[in-house]
Amino acid sequence: MNDRPAFSIICVYNDRETLDEFLDTGLKNQTCRNFEKIYIDNRDSTYESASEALNEGAFKASGKYLVFIHQDVRLTPRYLSYSLSYLDEIDNLGVAGAAGVRSTGNCRSEGVNLIHHGQERKKWERGTHIESPKEVDSLDELILIVPKKVFEEERFSTSVCKGWHLYGVEYSIRMKKSGKKVVVLPLDLWHYSDGGWRDVRHDLTLLRIIHQYPDLQCIHTTGGSWPAARWYVALRILRKTLAGSLFKWPQRLAD
Repeated sequence: MNDRPAFSIICVYNDRETLDEFLDTGLKNQTCRNFEKIYIDNRDSTYESASEALNEGAFKASGKYLVFIHQDVRLTPRYLSYSLSYLDEIDNLGVAGAAGVRSTGNCRSEGVNLIHHGQERKKWERGTHIESPKEVDSLDELILIVPKKVFEEERFSTSVCKGWHLYGVEYSIRMKKSGKKVVVLPLDLWHYSDGGWRDVRHDLTLLRIIHQYPDLQCIHTTGGSWPAARWYVALRILRKTLAGSLFKWPQRLAD
């Protein structure tokens, strides 16, 4: 008898109430019960990067598929059962997700997803309707599903992705370069976050990705597509740094 779970649900969290209200609530209602939960407590900021924390969670996992998921995601009741039926039919799978982007040329891209997000649970504006799994160029980190046998060979990069941004984008690039598929599943879910400000650390990770993959022409993410050029990212960093300084200037005068 094979007691191996189909899924290992791996989540690093910093807010237990959010975890209980969203991820745990969704998991309690799953029709597929063949999963294990591996929660990594980061309320005391033990881990400095998502890659470090999630790699440790994966080391403890025994599931056929590793599900790396944010604490504020609520899955629909049949999400895991439908996912399993799709995943088992995808040959040479590298990583699957719920939201991704695919290139449309000239460093532009279109979103591919069916999900809802934000407090008001709105359909994601960058969504393109799909009815079957579709290959994309990169995936959003809100949920990443990787076959365990793949992740044992290729883990998240702690040297390139040193913070909490773009580890799914870098992993997608790596999977595609190795000839594996990067896929969006045609399934809805609710992601409570609607994105938000991407600080300088996001752009520093962009620079490391460009250094790691010098043949890239463009980096596609669900937050936008940018030229894979150091000068371009350096300008982004300079602009954000100056904007931050100007924002703090009146406060410093008041002090």
